[in-house]
Amino acid sequence: MSDGSPPQPKNVPFPREWPWHEGVLVFGLASVAISAHFEFSEQVYALTRRWEFLQLDEVPTGLAVLALGLIWLCWRRIQYAQRELYARRAAEASLEAVLVANRKLTQEYVRLQEAERKHLA
Repeated sequence: MSDGSPPQPKNVPFPREWPWHEGVLVFGLASVAISAHFEFSEQVYALTRRWEFLQLDEVPTGLAVLALGLIWLCWRRIQYAQRELYARRAAEASLEAVLVANRKLTQEYVRLQEAERKHLA
């Protein structure tokens, strides 16, 4: 910074972008594993046998997948917001450094003008 150049923001690596189909695959496999492990669907079916025409035994698995999907979406939005915040902070720091350099140049220009006027006078 002693040479008058603005400081350069540091490069911070961010996690790679996941395509949407990878997220769907992960949550689909997770929901299948959870359903198979706890046999939750069969337990719910036993409780809701009278209302089978409403397919109530499939609701918990669907809600679990929906909840996991919403959690994943929130996580992605938080990552995006953090990247945007980092970029904004880096831009503000760079802008501040450029403004300081601009002020110094303006002061130097005014000083040179005054010196030239004194020389001509």
